[in-house]
Amino acid sequence: MNKSTISRVRLTIIMSVAVLLIFMACKPKVQIPQAVYDDEEITEMSESKADFQNSDSLVQSPDSSLFTYQMAMEIIQPGYKCDEEFIAAFFGDLGLPMQLAERYISDADWGGDSPAISYCWGNGVKYENYKLSATDSNYFGVNFNFFFDDSRKTGRVTRFAIITSSERWYKQFTQAFAADGMKYLSTVDPQVYGKKGKQYQKKAKPDEKTTEQPFYYIYDFSTDGHYEVEIGYDNGIDI
Repeated sequence: MNKSTISRVRLTIIMSVAVLLIFMACKPKVQIPQAVYDDEEITEMSESKADFQNSDSLVQSPDSSLFTYQMAMEIIQPGYKCDEEFIAAFFGDLGLPMQLAERYISDADWGGDSPAISYCWGNGVKYENYKLSATDSNYFGVNFNFFFDDSRKTGRVTRFAIITSSERWYKQFTQAFAADGMKYLSTVDPQVYGKKGKQYQKKAKPDEKTTEQPFYYIYDFSTDGHYEVEIGYDNGIDI
């Protein structure tokens, strides 16, 4: 092979390589199409994600952060004074609307004239014929009597009755009162209370106004799927 032939072969190879390089440089890149969403679709997707993440808390309603053992114990303490505005703000902040506020004379049967209010606060509940009951499958309700001095507009609360469908709330309530020293005392008499239950007690500080031993108490009338408790303070005096 002479020099001219070799030169032509080299030139052919060089040209082929150049053409290949040009072709590769000009070949379009394949891009994966990206989904495009407008603002409304993005908002809906975010809300759906949030709903999924929070689904456990939604099905747990009523939440255990509602009226707790610690809150009740603070209010029923002897000497604790409050007024109607406090009660309305307190339960309003908990998301428990008022269902009943019925004024009456608390000791009328003994000739007294002490004013009081029978209250019911909650969701999915009612208080009727002296009974707190549920009106929905998910419910949380509180009933109590507010005894007040009409001249000063302040008064006291000595007990709360609570009903709920929330097992989680009930478990936290029972754990809290056990940790606070409430001890099982006895079963309650169904002929007296009209239902079966358990009674717990905890001694309170001696009251200077009486020689009786005051105590805090809890009646637990809970059954499967329905949780019912009463928490209160008793100074040991029947009347």
